[in-house]
Amino acid sequence: VYALAMALGFGIGPIIGAYVFVNISPELAFISGSLVTLCGLCFVVTKVPISVDEHEPGADVMGKVPKKLIGIATKTRFPLHTIFCYGFLEASLFTILPIFIIRKGFSVEQMGYAFSILMAGTLLSIVPITLLADRYGSQRLIVVCVSIGILAGVGLPLSDDYSVFSIFCFIGGVGFGAIFPLSLSIIGSQLPSSELAMGSGLFNAFFSMGCAVGPLLTAFVSDFLGDNYVFMLFVILFVSVLIHSQWNTRGDRNNANIPSSIL
Repeated sequence: VYALAMALGFGIGPIIGAYVFVNISPELAFISGSLVTLCGLCFVVTKVPISVDEHEPGADVMGKVPKKLIGIATKTRFPLHTIFCYGFLEASLFTILPIFIIRKGFSVEQMGYAFSILMAGTLLSIVPITLLADRYGSQRLIVVCVSIGILAGVGLPLSDDYSVFSIFCFIGGVGFGAIFPLSLSIIGSQLPSSELAMGSGLFNAFFSMGCAVGPLLTAFVSDFLGDNYVFMLFVILFVSVLIHSQWNTRGDRNNANIPSSIL
C-alpha cells in the first residue's frame, strides 16, 4: 500500500506539473509542488502518533549497537543490496532521465508523459506482484522484477521513437516498481520483532546511500562516457542483484543438506 501510494503520487505529479509548466507558468509548477509538500508535513504533524521509548539505553546497551548492526546487516545482505541498487536507480532516473529525454529531442510535455507511463507500469503491477510474492516468495519475485527491469534498461537507450520509448518506460515501471516493498518484506521475514526497528533503519540507510551515490555517479558517466552508458550502469547493478540471489539460493540449499545434528 505504501509503494502503491508513492507510485500514484509520482504518476499524477509529472502530468499536472508538466501541464502547468508548459501552459501556465514554470513558477506556479514549483509553487504547487511546494504546497503539496507542506500539506504532507501538516498531515504528519497532526495525524502521525509519536511513540516515546520509556527505557533509556545504558552504556552497556549502546556498546552492543555496532555489533548488533553488523549481525543484522549480515543476515539481511540481499535486501540491503537490492534496496541500495533501487535507491541508486530511482534517484538517478529522476535526475538524469529528464536530461536524457530532452537530449533525445522529445518535448517537456512528452517528458512528463514518459514519467507518468513509468509510474502507470508500477501502479498496474505492484499489487499483483506483491500478491504473487506472498505465494512464491519475495526473493523469487525480485529476480523476476529485476529481469524485466534489465530489459527496459537495455531498450530505453536504443529507442529513438517516442512510442517505443514509452513502451520501455512502462516495462521499466513494471519491473522496478515492486522492488521496494518486496525488499522490505524480506527484512520483516528475516528479523525477529526485537530487531525490526534497527533493521528498518539499516534498510532506509542503504536506500538513502543509493539515492546519494546514484545521481553523482550517473552524472559523471553521462558527462564522460555518454547518456547511453548510464543505462548500462543500471544493468550492471541489477545483474549483480541476480548473481547475489543465485548465491543466496545455493547457500540455502547447502545449509539444507547439512544434517540437523551438525547444525
